[in-house]
Amino acid sequence: MALSSSGLLLMGLFLSFYLNLISNIFGTVLSLAVVMAELSLPFWALERAHIDPKSLNIYAYRIESIFDSLFSNKDAKLKPDWPKIVKELVFTFFLCLIIFIPYTAGYTGFQLFLAHSQDKELFFSLNWPPMLGKEILTQIFVVAFPEELFYRGFLQGALLKKWPNQKFLFALPYGKAIIITNLIFACGHLMGGFHTMRVLTFFPGLIFSWIVYKRGNLLSAIIFHAACNILGQILYASCYIR
Repeated sequence: MALSSSGLLLMGLFLSFYLNLISNIFGTVLSLAVVMAELSLPFWALERAHIDPKSLNIYAYRIESIFDSLFSNKDAKLKPDWPKIVKELVFTFFLCLIIFIPYTAGYTGFQLFLAHSQDKELFFSLNWPPMLGKEILTQIFVVAFPEELFYRGFLQGALLKKWPNQKFLFALPYGKAIIITNLIFACGHLMGGFHTMRVLTFFPGLIFSWIVYKRGNLLSAIIFHAACNILGQILYASCYIR
C-alpha cells in the first residue's frame, strides 16, 4: 500500500508551505528528512514484508480518498466511510472535553503556584496562535499525521504483533509494546534540541497509543494529537507571570 499521488502532492504543498517559514537551513533539511521518513518508511517496509497496513491500524476509513477526487476527474473506486468518520470525530470531541478541561485547570493552577512562589501575579489573556488556520493544517498534516503513522501505526503495530498481551492501568495499556513505542517517541523529540520538557511527550504519547489501540485506526489519534499541540500553544501564549 502507498499513498496516492494526489495525497503525496497535497502533502508536499503543506510541507513546502511549512518549511519555507523556517529560517534555519539545517533545521529545514532535518525537519523535511524526518517527516518524509515517517511518511515513507512504514509503507516501504510493509510492502517489502507483504503486510497489510490495516493490520497495524494504519487506516482512517478511506478519508484519504478525498484527495483523489480533488486531483482527478475520475470517480475514485473507494469512498470515505463517512458514518464511521463522523463517529470518530464525535469520539475525539468528547475526549478533548474530558482531557482538556482538567488539564487546563491543572496547568493554570501550576502557573498560579509558580507566580505566588515568586511573589508575582499570574495574568490570563486568551491568545490564539498566529495564522491559526495555517497552524491547524501544520499540526494535522506535518506533525500529527506523520508521527501517528510512524509511531502509533507502524512501530506500535509491529511491536504489538511481538508482544500482543498488554497490561492495563486505569484502562490504559502499558505493556512492552506501548512503553517502548513511547520511549522512542519521546527520544525522537530530542532531535529538535535537548530539553527535559521534550521527554515529557512520553505521557501524552500513552494516550495516543490508547486511542489507536482501542479504536483500531489513526484518525482520532491524529486529530487529538494536533488538538493537544494547539492547546499547549494557546495556554503558553495566554498565561504569563509578571
